Amino acid sequence: MIHKRFVRPLAILASLALAGIFAVPAFADNTSPTYARTGVIPVPGKPLNSFDISFVERAGQTYYLADRSNKAVDFFDASSDTFTTRVDGFVGASPLGNDFSGPNGIVVVHDQNELWAGDGNSTVKVIDLDSNQVVASISTGGTARGTPEASRSSTRSRSRSRRPS
Repeated sequence: MIHKRFVRPLAILASLALAGIFAVPAFADNTSPTYARTGVIPVPGKPLNSFDISFVERAGQTYYLADRSNKAVDFFDASSDTFTTRVDGFVGASPLGNDFSGPNGIVVVHDQNELWAGDGNSTVKVIDLDSNQVVASISTGGTARGTPEASRSSTRSRSRSRRPS
């Protein structure tokens, strides 16, 4: 007679053995296309060391890049692979980290012909795509984090609001 203390381990081993028999190895899909760099578009100004979101507007073939190194949003003609313009006025890359840097994320508002970009000073900059100028700076109501003084202030207020452990 088999003791009860052996039944459970034997059942586990049997189920693992059966799982191994019926298992099918998983392979990476090798039918997907291989991507390779086809060229380089020079970006004027400081070397591109810090950036955030970018995307291609398919209809107009315009590529927008949130360029923190140059404190701007860069525009490229994606059909000819050329830099076209830069709209500056952002806080740029901050040694305090991404929470203090900008531009952060970009989106095109088609029906207004505008590009909206978050900034590290708790604002959203609105760029008119006809004039390529910042036409508005909208406060998000957050702490203006774009300066070291503001970061010390927000750190103090956060530390005061923490509950004791």
